[in-house]
Amino acid sequence: MNIKHNDSKFDRRHHVYLADKRNVVDLLIGWIRGANDRYPFEAVEDFLKKYSPDDELWRRIVVRDLSIDCINDCCKHLDRLDTKLLVQASRELQPEAIKTLADSGAEL
Repeated sequence: MNIKHNDSKFDRRHHVYLADKRNVVDLLIGWIRGANDRYPFEAVEDFLKKYSPDDELWRRIVVRDLSIDCINDCCKHLDRLDTKLLVQASRELQPEAIKTLADSGAEL
């Protein structure tokens, strides 16, 4: 959807946001499909820090937006994605936990 706005600064910021979001969505889709072994924790966290206030409710809103953008590409794996994003939004998921799980061979 193209949003028209009179402020070209707004348009530029919006295009940057959409490009940043697409990059994160592509990483998430790669992880969901098994192309990447590691959940893209850092990329999601950087996106959350950049586009959501430091508030769990806003973080949840932003990760829901990421989930929605992943729906068409990975609908049969959405439960896995949704769970991981909500845990990260709640700050329950930390990079060390991901590494420990990956090293143990457990399913992430």
